[in-house]
Amino acid sequence: RTQRSSGEYISGSYKLPEIYSPEDLWVLFQQPDDAVPVLDYVHNDMTFLFSTPFYDREHSNQYSWLLEGGKSGWSNWSDRTVANYTNVREGEYSFMVRMKNIYGDISEPTGYRFIIRPPWSRTFLAYLVYLILSLILVFISVRLGQIRLRIKNERLEAIVRERTEEIRQQNIELAAQKKEITDS
Repeated sequence: RTQRSSGEYISGSYKLPEIYSPEDLWVLFQQPDDAVPVLDYVHNDMTFLFSTPFYDREHSNQYSWLLEGGKSGWSNWSDRTVANYTNVREGEYSFMVRMKNIYGDISEPTGYRFIIRPPWSRTFLAYLVYLILSLILVFISVRLGQIRLRIKNERLEAIVRERTEEIRQQNIELAAQKKEITDS
């Protein structure tokens, strides 16, 4: 059974996972291979509740758990029957738990498998959108650079035409002055 942040519980069933309120019945089962729930990323804070049907001094029962696919190993033995995991990344996981009774007998681990989908920002479609936006940004940057360069070239050409015209006018004036000097 997994508790959502809204207080509801997601509990496995032979179908896909169903959502239960805390007041609803608990479902006990061995998880079949075709009943692995796929959870949205918003449900990545998990609370697992577990127990055992061993009743000889049941308060002395100890538990150890592990989230396969996570970063840490088996927990230390504890009498706690709750395991919390927050901010679990996308991926495939198995929550495993084992019990040790007062006689030191350790049970075989039993597990609950589930899959957490990635958030939208880490999906293939998102990466495709990021790539397209990056290409558009590069294209716009190149285009703006080309436009700036063309405007700068046009300014330079105007300056060259202006200066060329000034030089041409000065040459005409010099030619006129030379003619005046040589005619006199």
